[in-house]
Amino acid sequence: DLISAWEVLEHIPYDKLEFVLNNIYKSLSSGGVFVFSTPDFDSPLCKCNDFFAICPPFHYLVFGQKWLKEYFADSNQWNLVSMHACSDFLDDASMWCDYANKTAPSLQLRATASVLKVLLENDENKKLLLSKNIGTEIIVILIKK
Repeated sequence: DLISAWEVLEHIPYDKLEFVLNNIYKSLSSGGVFVFSTPDFDSPLCKCNDFFAICPPFHYLVFGQKWLKEYFADSNQWNLVSMHACSDFLDDASMWCDYANKTAPSLQLRATASVLKVLLENDENKKLLLSKNIGTEIIVILIKK
């Protein structure tokens, strides 16, 4: 049994999060796996792009690895198996930087996008960030208790 949600949970209002997670839990058999990805707002790369600011009102929730670890550590429903850094942003950095440069609400964020675009034209810089566990998203794997 497997349920996945790729870049979904951050679009759910906080007051509905528990409802959604409970429905996923109820839909899985014992030992079933729930895999999801979400922006990692603990990541310096995510912070310097400020996805929350450049994508309003689409991101209702701001997650980070630290918060997610604490949230699921106290869960009676889930065992946290792993969290992995990944990055849609790095896969298409030029497009994301152009988007941020057009939509970011501040001069600083637009300037950061311009600098990152130049730096991330080099694939070695992308590999270096991921090797240091610095992405823009995380993949979380949970198993139903």
